[in-house]
Amino acid sequence: MTQNLTKMSLSGNEIWTLKFENYPFHVFEGPVAKLPNNDVLVCFLFEDSLTSASHLYRINPVGEIKWAISLPSIVQHEIDYSFRVYKIIASTPNDIRLYFRMNYYWEFDPPSAKNGYISLDSLGQEKHRVYFDTNGEYQWPYNIIQTQDTHFVKVYRPTLGQLELLLRYDLVDGEDNQAWSYEIGPQDEGGGGPVCT
Repeated sequence: MTQNLTKMSLSGNEIWTLKFENYPFHVFEGPVAKLPNNDVLVCFLFEDSLTSASHLYRINPVGEIKWAISLPSIVQHEIDYSFRVYKIIASTPNDIRLYFRMNYYWEFDPPSAKNGYISLDSLGQEKHRVYFDTNGEYQWPYNIIQTQDTHFVKVYRPTLGQLELLLRYDLVDGEDNQAWSYEIGPQDEGGGGPVCT
C-alpha cells in the first residue's frame, strides 16, 4: 500500500505531494499535527506479518522532509509491549508530544499496560518520556485537546471488564501541573450511555 500526502491550495490546486511506501510493509494513516511555524508532523504506521513501526516525519511548508524518526511498535520495557502513537500535540517547535498506548499483547491487560507521551525537541530527539499515573487502575487518555497557554485536557476511562466505568477530565499545563480534575460516573458497564461513549 502507498500513502500520498498532498498539500492543496484554497482554490484546489496541488502545491506538493509526498509518497510514503515501504514494500512489503502495509502503510496506515496516522496522526497529524501542525507546528506554529507551519511545519507539519505526520505519523505513518508500517506493518508486515512480523513487525511494525511508527514513522514520524517533520515537513516544512514547501514539502521538504526536515527530519524523520522511527519508533518500533514493539518496545522492550520490562516485557514486550504493543506500542502505538495515537495523538500528536505540538505546542511549540521545541515541545512535540507523541501520546502513545503501550499494552502487553492484549489491549485490556491491566497489570502490564502503560500509557503516556514522549517529548521531542525541534530535531526530533527524545527529551523525556512520561507514563501516566493511574493510581493502580488501567486507564488511557482517548482524547486530548490542546487549549490556550499550552494546557491540555486529558480524558481517561477505566478498562473494560471492571464493574464500573468512570470518565475523568484533567486540565494540566505543559509541565504536567494539574489545575483541576473532574469525574463523571460511575455507571454500570452494561448500561451504555454517555459515560461509555
